Amino acid sequence: QGYTKDNTVPTPGVRQQVATYIQQKLRTSHHSLRKKLYVIWTGGNDFFYNPTLQPEQIVDSLMNSVTDLLAVGAKNFLLFNQVPIQTLPSFQQSNQAIFFKNLTDRANIHL
Repeated sequence: QGYTKDNTVPTPGVRQQVATYIQQKLRTSHHSLRKKLYVIWTGGNDFFYNPTLQPEQIVDSLMNSVTDLLAVGAKNFLLFNQVPIQTLPSFQQSNQAIFFKNLTDRANIHL
C-alpha cells in the first residue's frame, strides 16, 4: 500500500488491486480466467511517493500478484519493464535524474 503525494490518502498497491479484482471476478464472472490477457504495468508511483521501498520489493510485489492470479487459473500475462521514470515530467521536477535512473535500472534487472 502507498499514499498520495502528500502522504495523506492511502492508495492500494498492485497486490491489493489484484486481490480486489480476483474477489470481484470470482463472485461475478463465469468466464474462464485462462482466456484473458493480464497486462500489468506498475511501480512508477512507488518510486516517487514511497522512497523507502527498494526496487526489488516493488518487483517482488508485482510477481506475487502474478502468482495470485496463477493460483486462480490465469494463464496469459504481459508485464512491462519500468519506464525510465527520470524522464517523466513529475520526476524531472525533483532534480534527481541519476537517482531515479538507478532505481529504474535495478527494477528492470530484477524483473
